[in-house]
Amino acid sequence: MVERGRRDALGQALKQTFASYRSQSDRMPSVVLFSGEAAPVDEATKWLSQQLELPCEVVPLPEAAGVEPGMLPRFARAAALAGRAADRRKRLDLRQGEFASTGGTSQLRSHGRLLAVCGLALLIAFGFSVLARHRVAAKERDVLMEKLGSVTEGLFRTKATSAAHARELLNATHGPTDPLPRFDAYDALAAVSASIPEEIKHDTRRILIEVDDEDADGRIELQGTIASIAERDQIAEKLKGHECFAEVEKGSTSTVGDNRRSYKLEVKIACPADKSGSNQGGARGTR
Repeated sequence: MVERGRRDALGQALKQTFASYRSQSDRMPSVVLFSGEAAPVDEATKWLSQQLELPCEVVPLPEAAGVEPGMLPRFARAAALAGRAADRRKRLDLRQGEFASTGGTSQLRSHGRLLAVCGLALLIAFGFSVLARHRVAAKERDVLMEKLGSVTEGLFRTKATSAAHARELLNATHGPTDPLPRFDAYDALAAVSASIPEEIKHDTRRILIEVDDEDADGRIELQGTIASIAERDQIAEKLKGHECFAEVEKGSTSTVGDNRRSYKLEVKIACPADKSGSNQGGARGTR
């Protein structure tokens, strides 16, 4: 009884739908296509034809691999939705008048105030999030800039105010902000060592180097033993050839054991401007 009652109700609803359509249009349907789980059943096709007084046919669908022909009508709705965008022709629309869908823009309008409040809340939350991130990033930037300034001030004696400024200080070559002296005691010692030819047997008794890191000037006092005065003069000429040794003064000599000569040389250090540059905060010291 229950199944029959539902079937009668469905038939009555279909009759009303088609009657409404006939009253509003002069184009009458010629055939009814239907699908679904009941489509393969012949009794369902006959019943639907009797209710609508029109010939009814099952929607023809292309063959699908692995699907029996009797199962194809179950996929008619999926096939129709997939092919809806491909067919732009005009379709019958029975959902009009009292059958029209009630869900649409009217429902959105009824909730317009709620949607506006929600949108405003999201906008405010987004603004607070951006502001919080900006403050955190600004605080991190200030900490890093302070650290950058302290590091560059300690290394280059100049406080960098930006990453580009720090990069310029780092890449500077023989510039006024270079923290290292252009000619220090190690350079002077290397120059003295290079001025002594390998063929000369030289014994260093004392060497004193004084260099001003700021102006790259000072003096060198060298005492040693050699085989002859000629070798001393040879060493002195080599020292004079260095660009940072302005004057070489020969001191007294004396004879020591095994017929060797003890000598003394005093060298004045004065590097040219393009060699020494100018450093800030230099300290005078003996090395």
